[in-house]
Amino acid sequence: MSEVWDLPDGEFICVEVDALGNPIGWEGKKLLNALGCLVRKHQYAPIDILSWKDMPELNITKMLQLIQSKFHFVPKLTEQTKQILIDNLSAKWRQFKHDVKAKGYDENKTEEEMAANIPDRRVDPSQYRALVHHWCSQKGQVHV
Repeated sequence: MSEVWDLPDGEFICVEVDALGNPIGWEGKKLLNALGCLVRKHQYAPIDILSWKDMPELNITKMLQLIQSKFHFVPKLTEQTKQILIDNLSAKWRQFKHDVKAKGYDENKTEEEMAANIPDRRVDPSQYRALVHHWCSQKGQVHV
């Protein structure tokens, strides 16, 4: 993904979108992969936020701005395409959180033991500690 994030200022990857606003083609796949990388960056999408609904609007705006600094949309980026991007960010963020919990949560370990063993190098230690604390809380134990 460094080929996306390391693009010089003013250079873009051109992404075509279909009539429904969905990114298509090879460049569309590159965009969707970039979204997955973006939500794993703790400064943009903190993992200790419990629900995407609680993600600060400022974070979502910053992610969209970063995407627009690397990708040019044809036709022009519409609100419909923005919503598709946000929905993709949300799904990829939730999947990342699920993967982190699958690797890091162990009911046979203490909260401290789990917090000391961060299962993914991309996770911020303080955010992970807060997330583990939630997993071990009574509220975090509720399964819906």
